[in-house]
Amino acid sequence: MLARKPQALSQVLPDLLRDLGAPFPQVWDHLHATQGPRASSRRSLGELDPRGAAVVVPALTQALAAGAPLPLAFVPVPGAVDLVVQGIRHFITTSNQ
Repeated sequence: MLARKPQALSQVLPDLLRDLGAPFPQVWDHLHATQGPRASSRRSLGELDPRGAAVVVPALTQALAAGAPLPLAFVPVPGAVDLVVQGIRHFITTSNQ
């Protein structure tokens, strides 16, 4: 429910992030900085309900560590995040030469 109500989420955010623990504070900070509070609430919490914490937490942790876009954390191909990040780095490196 909170994923659909960003105003309600902002009221309970500090307690919620504390209770959820890592990686959600980092995920929230990243999404809030790049997409704003409304999108952040939907994207950071929206995957918890259908997928569960056992899937979401490791996926987000890996994406944050790799510097990958967080939506790619849920691409169902093993190693896809690493491949995309390598491709982006290669593109940036070659385009700057």
